[in-house]
Amino acid sequence: MATPLETVNIKGTMPSAEAAWGHLMAAIEGARLRGVRILKVVHGYGSSGAGGKIRRRVRSGAAKLRDAGQLKGIVFGEDWGPFSATARGWMDACPALRNDADYGRENEGITLIHL
Repeated sequence: MATPLETVNIKGTMPSAEAAWGHLMAAIEGARLRGVRILKVVHGYGSSGAGGKIRRRVRSGAAKLRDAGQLKGIVFGEDWGPFSATARGWMDACPALRNDADYGRENEGITLIHL
């Protein structure tokens, strides 16, 4: 049985924003092949205090994929908690997500993608 949630860390090697996006696209394809439902992307917040280039690239790219119908949904880390209707809906559909350590922590360094 496939795991409902998988994590990919694209900030680990401090890549450029475009290299991080390429890594994420490969991770999305691999996760789909393995039957993963939710991909948690660790992109970091950025050292500027205003959100980094990788974070902005991941979030804008994921939004474009969602709008094009290539992703079912996205939740930004700061919304990954009980006050987000989308997050609660994902929890109802997949209760195993309640075990995620970032749920309810308002972590701006992550984005969750529903494949």
